[in-house]
Amino acid sequence: MVRKKSPITSLTNYKNKKVFMKLARDYADNLPKPSVTFPNLIFLYDESLAIVDRELLFRQLDSLAKQNRQRLVVTDVGYDRTGLYIKLDEIGEGQQEVDYESLVSEWASNQS
Repeated sequence: MVRKKSPITSLTNYKNKKVFMKLARDYADNLPKPSVTFPNLIFLYDESLAIVDRELLFRQLDSLAKQNRQRLVVTDVGYDRTGLYIKLDEIGEGQQEVDYESLVSEWASNQS
């Protein structure tokens, strides 16, 4: 049996992936410099507001990112009905799957 592959679908997938990769590179290239205190974190949210009373949590995030060979982009920090949330973008493939959300949730529950 011969497998048929639609050349249009293949070309479309190739172009979509190429465009996506370019967008990802542009995003990474246009980010601000990493934090001086946390070299594996990049803050789009005001760093001083983000870390107030949470320095240990951000040290842990920075350490995990370093171990996993990633940079974390902090885009938002706040509270909602479930408690503290931190929105992160991961840059880099990483060595393993890290659940940053669990670290934040665990830290927040220990602070209560």
